[in-house]
Amino acid sequence: EVLIYDRILWAHDGSPQAVSAFPHVAAIAKAFGSQVIVCSVIEVDDGVGSTETRPAEGVVGNEVLALAAAGLRSEGIQDVRTLVMQGVAERAVSDTARMEDVQLIVVGTRARGGVARAIVGSVSDAVTRSTPGIPVLVVHPDDDETDDN
Repeated sequence: EVLIYDRILWAHDGSPQAVSAFPHVAAIAKAFGSQVIVCSVIEVDDGVGSTETRPAEGVVGNEVLALAAAGLRSEGIQDVRTLVMQGVAERAVSDTARMEDVQLIVVGTRARGGVARAIVGSVSDAVTRSTPGIPVLVVHPDDDETDDN
């Protein structure tokens, strides 16, 4: 089976970790001629049962996503979309990946040690567990960007 990544979902929260995924997203998208969907999630918890993922209404644009999209276009990747969703972050990324029929999800992660990871968990771990059949590229920060908290 030949792997083709027609659509890539880049989960982008504006963090340095998300930004550090840029060269990976750009290289893969250029190699495969992929569409890139740069997606941000507005965390919403209106109460019990309201955690469904949906487009964020009234949000026209997002400067962080616009900059990421412009960066990809400057690398020659023309098919770039931005998408702002609302919901619970890890679920929203997984739901969006399925709704958009992507073949690859790219997320950045903080470099947390054992206790912090066990307590806090991580969106990248949750996305990896909740998207069977869709590969997840987890980009770790450089050593000088590690989170010692």
